[in-house]
Amino acid sequence: MSQLSKGQKRLLVVLLIIAAYAVFDVAKNWDTYMGFYSGKGKKEILVKKPVKEKLNARKQTNSVRVYEKGWKADPFFVTVQQKKTKRRKRSRTSLILKAISYAGDNSVAMINNRIVSVGDVVGGFKVLKINQQNVILGNGVVSKVLSLK
Repeated sequence: MSQLSKGQKRLLVVLLIIAAYAVFDVAKNWDTYMGFYSGKGKKEILVKKPVKEKLNARKQTNSVRVYEKGWKADPFFVTVQQKKTKRRKRSRTSLILKAISYAGDNSVAMINNRIVSVGDVVGGFKVLKINQQNVILGNGVVSKVLSLK
């Protein structure tokens, strides 16, 4: 022991503390360790998916892995649970064209009491073009034409 340097002595003390903690932990949680290594411990629980979801191949899996929390928790034990997904209702906002001020490239329109120009977004649609009698809107999938009444 007298041949060791000061840094080596410190490292030895740290290693002894870690070893003592490991022995204490094993002694305290002996049944947990034996249950885990013998295969009698907790196992992964799979939640069955509804038949509708199995039939629809396009849907992605909506399961989530949940790990136990706490000091005595097994870090390798995983519970698979279903995610509760909220379906967003598509709100169909009616787009009402109330007025158009046509001035070529500087045209503006009033849709749902909001003044918009080309490039603005209203109700999920982008204003593509403003004509003298109508406004053309699009969202990449669908295009709408709003006309003055």
